[in-house]
Amino acid sequence: MIDQIQNAVGAIWDAFLALNADSKINVILVVITLIIAFANVRLVRNAQASHKRELRAYVNVIGGVVEVLPTSIPGTFQAQARIDLVNQGKTPAYKFRTFPAINCGPAESPLFNSNPPPPEDQNSSIIGGSADVSASMLSCELSATELQGLWSGETKIFLTLKTEYEDVFGKKRYFFARATNAVSPSQTYGSPVGTTVGPMSNSTWSITPHKLGYEAN
Repeated sequence: MIDQIQNAVGAIWDAFLALNADSKINVILVVITLIIAFANVRLVRNAQASHKRELRAYVNVIGGVVEVLPTSIPGTFQAQARIDLVNQGKTPAYKFRTFPAINCGPAESPLFNSNPPPPEDQNSSIIGGSADVSASMLSCELSATELQGLWSGETKIFLTLKTEYEDVFGKKRYFFARATNAVSPSQTYGSPVGTTVGPMSNSTWSITPHKLGYEAN
């Protein structure tokens, strides 16, 4: 294969050397024109790709909270969460849907849902450029012991949020976020839980990204 290529290149070079001076100049001009045309095509395609990247929708997480409240059953508590999103792009995110999931459990065992179930409400929405939206999570229950663990760091609230949408160019996009409650609550109120001083029956926690990170296209 290499020998064939070398022979073909040699034959082309010999044919070029056999041309008169005017013909050589014409061939050189044609080659230069082709190179310039190819470079221009690459520049146009790169500019178009850059233009699309600048215009398309980019949905991302900007914050959120976890709120822990007592339930009607003594000694049990309920963790509810909200994740705040923003479209950081210049154009709307069409057919926007969220798939949330929440789990409570030991901090060393990440209980993220790799495939959150679709919401009961199958309707989609449109998120304008630079607009924000909130996704409410389902709730999970905590015992008094688990609430103690939440304060000590032994228990975590694991939040999974998958979003699906289409950009202005019709391409399907997704964003898959993993987050947990922060190390310490941002607000506490209510009555102390158990005999130890510290954990309160009502508390609000900000959320923080998990080390597993996020996925997006």
